[in-house]
Amino acid sequence: MISLALALSACGDEPAPPPPQQQPQQGQPPVGASGSGGLAPKVPTMKPSASASASSSATVPTAALSIDVPSGPLKWTDFGGPIVKPELKAGDRAWAVVPVSAGWDTLKFSLLTVDRVEGDDAVFSSAADKRAIFVPGAFVSAAKPAQGLAKGDTVAVAEKDSRAIARVTSVDGGKVKVRFRYAGDIQELELDPSEVVKLDGTLKFGAPAGFSDTRDQPGGQPKTEWHPAYFVQTAEDKTWVVTTTGKPHRLAASNVKPLGIHVAHKAGDKVWVANGELLVEGQVTAIEDDGLRYKVKVGTEETSLPFESVSTPVK
Repeated sequence: MISLALALSACGDEPAPPPPQQQPQQGQPPVGASGSGGLAPKVPTMKPSASASASSSATVPTAALSIDVPSGPLKWTDFGGPIVKPELKAGDRAWAVVPVSAGWDTLKFSLLTVDRVEGDDAVFSSAADKRAIFVPGAFVSAAKPAQGLAKGDTVAVAEKDSRAIARVTSVDGGKVKVRFRYAGDIQELELDPSEVVKLDGTLKFGAPAGFSDTRDQPGGQPKTEWHPAYFVQTAEDKTWVVTTTGKPHRLAASNVKPLGIHVAHKAGDKVWVANGELLVEGQVTAIEDDGLRYKVKVGTEETSLPFESVSTPVK
């Protein structure tokens, strides 16, 4: 969405303008953002595995750029658990959370083919350089054909070594046709059901989710904010999510709720909107692109957003 989008959003559309700040009410998201487009949540990030430095002087006409590029397999050496044995074998297709580039500080969801299972990791090959990627079992889910799909359903689909959030346009002859926005343009695909995940408002692997964060305010009451993310796994009363900027985060399971981006909204509906790394209150004013976008009023401003950035309010 959201980015959610919630999406995951890979659509490259402009974010909603920041709404005016106000105190949150019980059961509602706070409506507060800075002039930079939203308050960033206190989400801990892992140290990046690559660093860059540049130097120049009057006697050197060009700057020298040095990047530490890791070699060998990609392993999450400080993974915090839980330990889950992947129920997969070589040749299986699976959804996995993998590094965007060199390290485990920024991640994405991809549909991949399993090379092998080694210990508690599923091993895949990097599309970029064929290096082995060792993915913890908790961050892998076997691909299964989506069931009961119908026109208008919201789904996650494999797209360009990553994924996109789409709407089903038809199901015919064992194939699923979908439409979505990717990099700002409307795309259409015909897929096998095994390449599709139905998003129905429940917490399943890769589904849109919101997580809460409460912080103390100087001289005031504690303030609770909600942030868009994607669900990965729950165990031991802890839940892993990946934020919409790709950051892995493990927190109390009670702080994570599903986001209902699958609902077909109509003008006048009260919604939550992904505004940067915050979820804020909004109201749908119009439906665009056959439901791929909504025009939403946030605060005093009105903007057009991808549908995966718009959710029913969390209960």
